[in-house]
Amino acid sequence: MRAGASGNDFTGHEVGARCRLAPTEHAVNQRRGADGELWQPRFFDRALRTVKEYNEKVEYIHLNPVRAGLVSHPEDCRWSSYNECAGMSGDESVSRRTV
Repeated sequence: MRAGASGNDFTGHEVGARCRLAPTEHAVNQRRGADGELWQPRFFDRALRTVKEYNEKVEYIHLNPVRAGLVSHPEDCRWSSYNECAGMSGDESVSRRTV
């Protein structure tokens, strides 16, 4: 496997992930008429040390579809855990917002 964008060799975990993602990367590139890497070469993980920090990250994740313009409200995202975290089903979130 070739070196990553940072010039470092991929770790065993990254090699496995890239092998699994290669068919998807190829298909997406074909559809877009693009070339090159689709996925970021490295990931960054970090321990969350406080409840506040955890809540900030959960809020960030729930607001990503809104920021990307995919939905108007986080509860509208079909695949989000927002409604479950808020204690609502999908139907309840729509009715609460329209009232």
